[in-house]
Amino acid sequence: MMDGYWGYNNMNSGNGIWGFVFMALMMAVLITGVVLAIHYLGHSNGKHNDKAALAILEKRFASGEIDTKEFEAKRKSLSE
Repeated sequence: MMDGYWGYNNMNSGNGIWGFVFMALMMAVLITGVVLAIHYLGHSNGKHNDKAALAILEKRFASGEIDTKEFEAKRKSLSE
């Protein structure tokens, strides 16, 4: 009589607890990688965009496109 699927006895395969441990470790590494990637991508873009926007604002102020009052209001809104 054949045991298991296609004559393979799963209970005596030798993987047992080590297969489960390896699978759990791989899932932990995968989840950690995804979380770190999302964290890195989310935070790095925001800081870069804020600095670029401030640089553009400073250039507009220096060229006389906007006055001091408008510059200060926009700078304050960028820092929030």
